[in-house]
Amino acid sequence: MQKITVTDSPYASFAEATPGSLDNAQDTLVQLDANGLLIPANGTKPPVGVFVDKLHPGSPHCRVRLFGSGTVRVRQGAPITPGVGVQSGAGAAAIFVIASTAVTPGTPVKLTPELGATGDIIEISA
Repeated sequence: MQKITVTDSPYASFAEATPGSLDNAQDTLVQLDANGLLIPANGTKPPVGVFVDKLHPGSPHCRVRLFGSGTVRVRQGAPITPGVGVQSGAGAAAIFVIASTAVTPGTPVKLTPELGATGDIIEISA
């Protein structure tokens, strides 16, 4: 198993828009809906961070590592070249990270040195 050094960013708690929608979705990107509730990232808005876990089993309240400083771990949706910008995908890949076509300032970048495989946990800038 590969070891990754992670510099955690700040955390915040949010309520799920649909209870159970983030069950077993640790290390995946999340965003806020129009009501300020947490949903899996779907590419319609920038992600706010990475889902960590529920505050209590069965609770709709979730802990999220916020983007803005440091690095975060996420699950990649396909092999991604190190140094490439990443973004959330749409549809079934919404909770994974996929390669971006362009890197602009503020775009998270893959830092893990290996290409990896679909579903691998990688480190990205936050």
